[in-house]
Amino acid sequence: MEFIEKNKDTISDKVTAKDLEISLGDLTKDKDKVIGTLNICPNKDCSASLKDKVISKLKDKIELNCPYCNINLKVSDIKLIEFQFKKE
Repeated sequence: MEFIEKNKDTISDKVTAKDLEISLGDLTKDKDKVIGTLNICPNKDCSASLKDKVISKLKDKIELNCPYCNINLKVSDIKLIEFQFKKE
């Protein structure tokens, strides 16, 4: 959360968002907005976005390492970031 808050202007530029609001908690569903999810490596020196197939394999009890930093992954340690945006 701290990383995102500190870098929200850079993130906003990279995703072509007009602005970026950061909040902790559940998102409220809005029919005009799209909701997405990012699964983030728990290694704070890595913080790579992990593909859904990696998470599926972890949930199936398959032992995996992060494809970017090579740490052993556990499904309970994966950081989950949900986001929503309005398509324009």
